[in-house]
Amino acid sequence: MSKQRETTEYRVRYATDRNAALQPEFIPQPERKRAPARRPQPRQQQKALRKAEVARCAALVMLVCCVAAMGFFVVSRNANIYRNAQEIRALAKRQQELQVLVNTAEKDYSVGSELNAYFDIAQNQLNMSYPAESDIVTVVSASAAAEEADEAVMEGVNVYDTILDWFSSLKEGIRSWMEK
Repeated sequence: MSKQRETTEYRVRYATDRNAALQPEFIPQPERKRAPARRPQPRQQQKALRKAEVARCAALVMLVCCVAAMGFFVVSRNANIYRNAQEIRALAKRQQELQVLVNTAEKDYSVGSELNAYFDIAQNQLNMSYPAESDIVTVVSASAAAEEADEAVMEGVNVYDTILDWFSSLKEGIRSWMEK
């Protein structure tokens, strides 16, 4: 009987009796029969290894593709951000240029409106009007004709002559100042 106990598996369960004392109960367990492990045949083993290898390679390729796609999206997003920043800077510069034009136009408008007010005062209160073509007289003074002649002469004058004339006028100026 002792040999049988050694080879037999028991499940121990504790039950309570009336005195509330735990009493072990030994329940014999039937022997489990294990099916003999079947070794796969060499061909099936190779197929299983090949499937595992293909699955591993496919997972690696998918991982690399996902990382490449994420990298592409990040780079393209940063490129869009950079391009938008450049456009914003260009638009801000253009806005400043247009603001200068608007300010200039407003200033010109205010000056023009003042001139219109003066024109109205001259016409209505002072009874003035613009001269007609027949009222315009062009006067050419002798000094203007002389200046034109001097300009023609100056074009033909050498630079050295001009410098010598300046020194001689300076000399005359100093003499006149010394005599006083």
